[in-house]
Amino acid sequence: MKVLTPSFGNYAAQEAALAGALRHSHSRLLEASEEAAFYGGEETEKYLIERDYYGLIKHINRTLRLRLAHGIAEEGIIKWLWGAFGLCVCAIPVFAKIPGVGVSDLGSRTEGKSLVDLLGIIQLISPDRVYHQ
Repeated sequence: MKVLTPSFGNYAAQEAALAGALRHSHSRLLEASEEAAFYGGEETEKYLIERDYYGLIKHINRTLRLRLAHGIAEEGIIKWLWGAFGLCVCAIPVFAKIPGVGVSDLGSRTEGKSLVDLLGIIQLISPDRVYHQ
């Protein structure tokens, strides 16, 4: 599972770099806003800021989709697949013949004990009533 896990640390570093580039574009525009307006460079500045912004948004959306897919796959594999496998392993004695164990041995261990335990619990809940064992 570790081999298939994307490097989310690298994605966070790329996101920080893209956010830094966007902040740099904004601060550069703030410093040179009069010159950009005077020389008619507003379209160029708008293009540069939008390029940085959409690059950041695209990266964040891709990272979130990857995290969602990884989380679903990890949850499905670890929780559901291994849980189902464990239940199947536990069910082997019920559905398959085990060498050396007779047919009557499978249920005899719990058949009588569960009824006695249930009667004991009922006796604790309502002690005034008498139940036959």
